[in-house]
Parts: sequence; structure tokens; C-alpha cells
Amino acid sequence: MIKLKRSRTQRTCYACGKDIEKGDQYGSMANVPGSSWTADSRPSEEIPRYAFQPFYGTVHMCEKCVEVKNDVL
Repeated sequence: MIKLKRSRTQRTCYACGKDIEKGDQYGSMANVPGSSWTADSRPSEEIPRYAFQPFYGTVHMCEKCVEVKNDVL
């Protein structure tokens, strides 16, 4: 379940692209789009160890999209 908090800056919703104005409610969650390479798609030269670690990013969603997401969870 994603909790809502009040925005102190203007943001953009990750799900619908709507602007989240200062003072509006929004939710944030960690997003893991995938790892850099899989074992089959990696290049043949030496690869640094960090290349196989997943990368994370925080995404922000408006109040309406959070409600939809919470209903799915």
C-alpha cells in the first residue's frame, strides 16, 4: 500500500504524466526497470561488477493513480 504525502515542489506523475502541483497529495515508490545485462546479452570484453546490479529509481504518482495502484495490490 502506497501512502500519500503532500508535495513541497512541483512534480510529474510517472503513470499518467499529469502535473502534481505544490500542496497536492502524491505517492512515491521505488522502481526497478531491470538489470543492465543478462548473461546472454553481455559483450565479450571485460565487464565491471556493477553492471550486473539492478538499478533503482524513485517515481512519483498523483493521488488518482495511487488509488488505482492500491486497488491492484
